Amino acid sequence: MSGDIVAHIVGEPSTARDIKLSSNQGEIKLVVPKDFPMTVEVTLAYTDTQDAAYRVIDDLGLRQVKTGEWDKKHGTPRKYIYANGRIGSGANRVVISTINGNVTLTTK
Repeated sequence: MSGDIVAHIVGEPSTARDIKLSSNQGEIKLVVPKDFPMTVEVTLAYTDTQDAAYRVIDDLGLRQVKTGEWDKKHGTPRKYIYANGRIGSGANRVVISTINGNVTLTTK
């Protein structure tokens, strides 16, 4: 439900695997092998009760879009940062979502 997640994908980049990481109050860090082919979808929500400025941090060149208005459909008003992109063939699907925590996606 909540808490930080740190995951390191190991092995050959050609090994097929899909990844889904989710937290409701935590930082998420994913480290993948260089040349790991993936299609990435990140959703980071942050509520109006938080003072911190949350970010999606990546060295992959993901496209990022921030919403401007507060979404009030889920109780506490929140804004979103969406990041997505395709690396190589995009063979592996990587889905990351969190509320009130940074997302870091990097290669090793």
